[in-house]
Amino acid sequence: MSNNNLKRVAVITGSSRGIGKAIAKEFAKNNYSILLNARDENELIEAVQEIRNEVNGPNQVSYLAGDISDEKICISLMEEGQITIEELQIKLVLQKNPEEYPENSL
Repeated sequence: MSNNNLKRVAVITGSSRGIGKAIAKEFAKNNYSILLNARDENELIEAVQEIRNEVNGPNQVSYLAGDISDEKICISLMEEGQITIEELQIKLVLQKNPEEYPENSL
């Protein structure tokens, strides 16, 4: 399959705020359909609205709230994005804030 036939979908976790949201905006500006994920649905809704307002284009911006430590959420993300592991070209997971790690664990 040539690169021209691949879907341009970015599934970005931890994307309701901060660097995750900034990365989502960049993908959207580059004509990717994006699927945002975080645990807080209200923050996700706000992020989707913000990205749609800033990025004018044909790309789709959607979200799925949930914790990616739950396998069902991971499966739902793939289904919602209508992509398979084989189709993924960019694999990016933003999962936790550094403050959530025990001291000296990194």
